[in-house]
Amino acid sequence: MRNFKRFLILPLLILVLCGCSKGNMKDLYNANTLTKVFKTHSSVTLTTTMSDGKTFSRYYEPNFACFYDDAKRTVYLSSGCYSYSDGKFYTEIYLREDYSFHMLKERFTAPLVAEGAKVSTVLGVDEGLETITVRTKPTDSYARQLYEEYGIESGKFEVNYIVTAEGKEYVGQEILLDGTTFATITSQYDLPRPELADELYARLTAPANQCRTIKVILDPNESNQRTVVARTQKGDSFKLDPPSGYKSAFANAKCTAPYKSKGADVDAVIYLKYGK
Repeated sequence: MRNFKRFLILPLLILVLCGCSKGNMKDLYNANTLTKVFKTHSSVTLTTTMSDGKTFSRYYEPNFACFYDDAKRTVYLSSGCYSYSDGKFYTEIYLREDYSFHMLKERFTAPLVAEGAKVSTVLGVDEGLETITVRTKPTDSYARQLYEEYGIESGKFEVNYIVTAEGKEYVGQEILLDGTTFATITSQYDLPRPELADELYARLTAPANQCRTIKVILDPNESNQRTVVARTQKGDSFKLDPPSGYKSAFANAKCTAPYKSKGADVDAVIYLKYGK
C-alpha cells in the first residue's frame, strides 16, 4: 500500500491569488476546495509523474473518485473501496486505524487542499504570459508529513503551484526535493470516466438486494473488540487489510476454526484475534 498512499498527499488547488505576495496561504487553503471546482467542471483528473517515470492518476467527480497507476493496478475509492486485478473487482476492507487509513478516507471522501498547505510560506510569485507560478516552502511539520508519505528521511521540499494568468485555474504543480524536480502534477478537466469506472460506479450504487455484507470482528469478547462492516456486490470477492499482528481469519468468536468462504453471494462474518 505504500505506493498507493504516498501520492495521495499531493493537494488539488484551484488558486485565488489574493494576498499571495504577502504569504497568505490560509486564504488560498480556504478558497480551494473541490466544491468550487465542480461549480464550473464536471470532473477533474490529476496525473502525477515521478522522477523515475512512474505515473499515478486520480479522477474526481462530485460524488465519485478513483485512483489508478501506470501498471494498470486500479484502486477505486468513494463510498467504498475496490481494487481491480486479473480481470476481477475486489472489495478492499481496511481494518487499520493508522494514518494511512485515515488519509485514504480523507483524500477520496473529502479531497480538499492539504492541511499543511495553508501554513506554507510563499517564496515568490512568477508571472508569465499565460500562467502564474506560486512558489512555496512547507513548514517543518508539513515537511515531516511529506517525508512519511514519500518514504524518505530528509531533504528540503519546495512546492510550486501553477495556475492560469486569467481565471487563476489550476494547471499543475511541481514538487522539488533539494532543488531537483521530484514529482509533477498535471490537470485535465471534464474528461469522461476512465476505463472500468462505470463498472465500479454501478457497484458502489447497487441496490441492497444485489449486495452482501461482510462483517469483520477484531478481538472478539475482549475489551478492545472492534467491528468493521463492509458491503460488496454479490459475486465479487474481498480482501482484508488487517493491522500488524493479525495473521489469520477465523469462523468463530473463539478463533479456533479457520474461516472458509461459503460463496461470493452470501453474507459473511469473520473473526480476527491479535497474535493469531
